[in-house]
Order: sequence, then C-alpha cells, then structure tokens
Amino acid sequence: MKYYRIRTDWDSKTTGRRNGGCAVEQNKNSFTDKRVEKNFKEFFIANIKNIERTRWGSYAIYEPPQDFDLTYFPKTKSIKELDIMNYSEQLFEIPFLISERAYEILAKYRLPIHNKIPAKIATFSQDYFLVGFPTLLANTFDFDKSIFYNEEGKVTFRDVNDYENAAYNRHMAIPYLLYLNIQMEYDVIKTRKGLFFAQSLIEELEKEAITGYVIENGILEN
Repeated sequence: MKYYRIRTDWDSKTTGRRNGGCAVEQNKNSFTDKRVEKNFKEFFIANIKNIERTRWGSYAIYEPPQDFDLTYFPKTKSIKELDIMNYSEQLFEIPFLISERAYEILAKYRLPIHNKIPAKIATFSQDYFLVGFPTLLANTFDFDKSIFYNEEGKVTFRDVNDYENAAYNRHMAIPYLLYLNIQMEYDVIKTRKGLFFAQSLIEELEKEAITGYVIENGILEN
C-alpha cells in the first residue's frame, strides 16, 4: 500500500496569516478552569520528559475531564477557517488541529491508537480536535530498500545503527521512498520522518475538499 507524507499548510494565501507562522494560539482565556489547564499541561510536559510516552507500544492517551474546555484564538482577523490548522503553543507530537468534518473522514479508515482532544477556535463555526498518533522508531525502517535525499544528493544507510549515528546532514535526509520491515494494518502511519496518509485516504480528503494540508515529498510503501 502506498502512503504520502503530509503536513499543515503554512502558505499565507491559504491560512490568511500574512507574515507566516501559526494561525491560531492559546492565550490566558483558552481554559475556563485553571485546574484543568494545569492537568493538561502536566500531561504534555510528561511526554517531553519521557519520550517513550509518544512511541508505538507505549503511547499515552490524554483523557479530558468532563468539564474540559479548550479554546484557541485566531492571531489576526484575516485567519481563514481551514479543516487542518497549525497552532501554538505546539504540543509535543500533536501536529495539528483538525475539524470535526475532517476527523469524521479519518474515522472511517483504519486508525491506530491516537489522541483526540476536543477544542474550539473562537469565531469559527466548526468544532476541532487536537490529534496525534504514536511514532514508529527507525528500527522499523527497511534500510536496504529505503531511499533518502539531502541537499548533496542520495543518502543510504547500512542499518539502524548507521542511521542513528550519522552526521546531522545525513541523519536529517528526507525519505524519497521509505519502506518498513513490519506490516502495518493502518491507513495513518506516523514515523520519525513524518506523518503518512494512505493513498485512498488522501483521495477522499481531496474529493471532500478538505483544506489546510499539503503533500510533501516522500512516499512510504507498506
């Protein structure tokens, strides 16, 4: 199965954010309850302190209390209401806010365990979710088949040890073709080299005119 690497769209023509950067943000009015805010922030601080909580096999799920209430605010009046939004303060391994409409499309596909945290964006008509998926480590890459590129050209790795200990410009090479050495029965796969959506999922997002994402260079074959 073929997967494409995606990210949020940062283009000012798309987002309405004239000088680039994140479109919506948290501020002092984002939480109505300071206790809930403290609990929420502590969860993501724990993820930073223990990165295993974001990895495949040990992924931590945030369970919002009944009175959970989180609101983001557009940075300017020109911000456009998109289905997939970039935001700040960026939460560790939570790549975007996604509209309820777009999430309903994702939910029809095979999703791994994931965080789905309800949120609102002030003045927007749709409800949103903060969504994040567990990350596969590099030991799941098939380095014999995978092809990477950096600014100097094609990059190959002998094995995971070569990858992990490579110089920065090699280690940060972008996957042109990424193969896994395990079979994943999901339509969304998160790796250390990005978030990949199955071709069939991408096609439905395009059909339903979901906005706010771009397809980057890099294909994953599973």
